[in-house]
Amino acid sequence: MSGAVSFVSAINYIQLTAKVTSIVRAKKDRPKLTKTRVWELYASKDCKKKTFMGWVNNGTKYAHLAGAGSIYFLMIVAMRGQRSKITSMHWNSISAIANALRCPPADTDIGKDVTTRIIPLVSYLRSQIPLSLSTMFSTALLQQFGLPSEIDCGDLRTSAKFFDIFPKNAFKSLEFSPEAWGPCLDPLPDGAMAPMALHLVTQTVLVSATGSVLSHSQPSTRPISPLSDSDNEREPLPQREDSPMDQDTPDTLRCYKTKFQPEIEDNHRIPYPTGATARRAWTDEQREYASRAPEPATFQNFCENLEDLYGSKGTKKRNTYVTLTDQVIDGHDTLLYGADNSLLAFVAGDMPAEMQDSLERNLRNAFVVEAEEDCVLQPHDSATAEEGFLFPALHFCYYSRNGTRGNTAPTDVHPELLRHKGKSSTNHTQFIPYASQEMKLNERIYENLCNSFEEFFAWIEPKLCRRLPDLYQDLEMVASILPGQHAWLIVTSMT
Repeated sequence: MSGAVSFVSAINYIQLTAKVTSIVRAKKDRPKLTKTRVWELYASKDCKKKTFMGWVNNGTKYAHLAGAGSIYFLMIVAMRGQRSKITSMHWNSISAIANALRCPPADTDIGKDVTTRIIPLVSYLRSQIPLSLSTMFSTALLQQFGLPSEIDCGDLRTSAKFFDIFPKNAFKSLEFSPEAWGPCLDPLPDGAMAPMALHLVTQTVLVSATGSVLSHSQPSTRPISPLSDSDNEREPLPQREDSPMDQDTPDTLRCYKTKFQPEIEDNHRIPYPTGATARRAWTDEQREYASRAPEPATFQNFCENLEDLYGSKGTKKRNTYVTLTDQVIDGHDTLLYGADNSLLAFVAGDMPAEMQDSLERNLRNAFVVEAEEDCVLQPHDSATAEEGFLFPALHFCYYSRNGTRGNTAPTDVHPELLRHKGKSSTNHTQFIPYASQEMKLNERIYENLCNSFEEFFAWIEPKLCRRLPDLYQDLEMVASILPGQHAWLIVTSMT
């Protein structure tokens, strides 16, 4: 029974993601919406933003795998109790599994498992449990993609085309291998059972749990789901009540424009020497200068010190610093700008005291995992550390700068099948933005960090959105193109 419930849960995630996609793509007579805006309008009173975005992200992963190996592959995963592992995977792993399902690599263990175990089981399930998709996307959206209003899950090609509607910011999976998937690509024989609509599966599972029997041909008496295609995405948008965070409070915001010129060449030079020994000496010297920096008592005094910090040319005076103390911040948000009005710094000055007290504790808790001893946080005084002191560093980043260029690549070949002429290998991992190796190897720590700082992220995000709306929109746009619809976590981490 637990496997059936797990399968229904995966379907519900897919259904939510489908609904969000329908709302976002219903552009007629309304401004373009983002997933964040959908959450604000429809779900902000019922769940946290992180929770909502996590659901959408999970639905995207399930939909991608359902498109690669059919909805029956998700059924197999759920029945084997492996669904939670799917949600914890990074997108590159999801994409690799999808391609291995579609085109099983020869002479590999995973290829043999797909061809000898998964595909035969999918073939059996599609004949014994015929299912259909009929209440996820609106008819108008399905028509845009040349799809019928009801999708037969046993028709793998049409089913795959249906799941391609879900935005993934990634390449489509490889085409089905005729040699591997041949039996499943043929239509079911005449006289086969009529498929049951997937939106009835939940009811069937619940009724079965009570000991009753529900035929797949019985009509449903349950109310239409608000996530179904009967809910018109083109209706007027609901009005969202303004929260206290939406109400600007100028008395808590202070701004100051400095004389610093960010574009001057001198301000782009690296100030420290290149050698490790010389750089360490330079760092110790600058720390000493910084320790003697003036500590202004008021914001006006701080601004006066900033005037002295930068010369007439807009460059920082050497070996000169100024301290921004808690007394100066005094619970105010502070924005510092350069002479060209570019942002230099933003200080959020009203973090609740209990949140301040928990930050270091949350950071330490994030590293309480089954890791090697040198990965656990330990206090070290770098001023007294011996020569050559090193510490591990983890970079939880997404990379795109060094992506492989495909300007001259053929357009009629799937990117995963491209090979560099005259070379023994081709790097397929950098075709689209990709997670850092540290993120892949330390998934538990990364997840713990996100969970530990969830309260902080939820506090700082609306503040950044209100105080620096242009910057927030830029961050949201960058995060929205990352594979797998995992944007919210990236945006909050960027903040």
